[in-house]
Amino acid sequence: MNEVDETIIWVGTIKWKLQEFVVEVELEKQGGCAYVNEIRNLYWNDKATNSSKEIIDLVVDMISDKDYDALSAAIVAAYLDSKQKGE
Repeated sequence: MNEVDETIIWVGTIKWKLQEFVVEVELEKQGGCAYVNEIRNLYWNDKATNSSKEIIDLVVDMISDKDYDALSAAIVAAYLDSKQKGE
């Protein structure tokens, strides 16, 4: 079994399913790759009311494995993009 090189807590904005979300996640870096270990918080940015709504409980209870994989991929992509930009 490979050991984790580094654990990172990252808070950032992602686009997923044509919506904007703010996430707080625990990422693990292993062998040059980043993986989502845990989605701690997920907020939907409601542009109509200019507020954020916590939806992590809804997502955890209702999301399919395929959608979770897509969400995880969007999170990792946004993290890598922010790191590349030096944020």
